[in-house]
Amino acid sequence: RSMVPKPRHTKTEHKKRSHENLFTGVRKMAIESVGIIGTGTIGLCAIHWCVKRGLKPVAFERNNHIGGIWVAEEPPCHSPAYDSLFTNSSNALMNLSDHPFPFKTSSAFPHHKEISTYYETYADKFELRKYINFLTEVTRVYKKDDKWIVLTSAGSSYQFDAIMCCSGRLWDPVLPRWAKTVSNPIDIIHSHQYRNTSKYVGKNVLIVGIGNSALDISLELAQDPNVKSVMVSCRRGTTIIPTRDGKGNPVDKRLTSRMFNYWINSAMRALLFGRLVQDVNKKFRKYGLPEPADGMGAPRAPFSN
Repeated sequence: RSMVPKPRHTKTEHKKRSHENLFTGVRKMAIESVGIIGTGTIGLCAIHWCVKRGLKPVAFERNNHIGGIWVAEEPPCHSPAYDSLFTNSSNALMNLSDHPFPFKTSSAFPHHKEISTYYETYADKFELRKYINFLTEVTRVYKKDDKWIVLTSAGSSYQFDAIMCCSGRLWDPVLPRWAKTVSNPIDIIHSHQYRNTSKYVGKNVLIVGIGNSALDISLELAQDPNVKSVMVSCRRGTTIIPTRDGKGNPVDKRLTSRMFNYWINSAMRALLFGRLVQDVNKKFRKYGLPEPADGMGAPRAPFSN
């Protein structure tokens, strides 16, 4: 190992070197117009920051409202939001950095209607609606020379320097192959279509999966005395992370705090995390939920809130 000390750089020199490294080998492009597909969380942020950076955004929204999947409607529809849905992240982490919640939420974990209202206030605060084409579905996007061409359901054609695809990934339900081959006279639906317990009175219900939606829906069904029985089926183990600690405080505030992530070493973090989840997971293990194959603290171990 060389004992020669490394040269020290001033902040100005460091910024200059970082800037040079960033653009090394990258062809400079003159971007002015930007097409944005979708006006959910990311789409609204994209419009706002494009405007702030001096770009000219044009957004396309196939519904008549902003907010994406947070705007609940009766199925078949774009949103998977069921009546009782609330966030599994606390309001401190759900708001955008430049727009704190302008109203007090009903709890530390806002209801989906409150999130929808929040994005309405975000769009109004930054005057984003004038950049949006509502009831306009994008049917095709392709590149021609150095421009991106966008075709819409209205038969219109647009040309842009860049495209931001903000259409999300939770609006298109996918059923497993076996669900399409079941011959028994039973109702099989995707959680995207679930709204409340009213259709399951007197029925035995099987929930397939152990993700966040599965946990929410199974709990709601189990608490309804008119539902005959509820069973959860999962193909592998997982770790259940509670949304609140023993004192009722949001867990995510602790797990994302600077102290937890930077001031505490990895061994101590693993110990604290284990203590946080062990009581909840003991109850799930008692009823048959296996542990993840690599253990609860493994880097890629699955988890659900």
